Amino acid sequence: TLDDFIARQSSWITRLVDQYKGTTLSIKVPEGPKCPLCNAKTSQRKGASGVFWACTRYPECKGTVNIGTGKKKSPGKSAKTRTATTKTA
Repeated sequence: TLDDFIARQSSWITRLVDQYKGTTLSIKVPEGPKCPLCNAKTSQRKGASGVFWACTRYPECKGTVNIGTGKKKSPGKSAKTRTATTKTA
């Protein structure tokens, strides 16, 4: 029955929590490139046009680096503006 299933799941989860509650996680955060404008650290961010590296000094510094291409983004331009200005007819 549903009650038996929920009771088994609850018991199993309780065992897992008891088993791993003393365990510590070591999560490595990837280090990004230095900011192209001020040489500060960057952190990974997600924007409308995808994932990118952004300066940790934002909003004082608006330096960003595209992930995958390594190209610098122009500060102050939106993704639509960049795309529109790079297309050729």
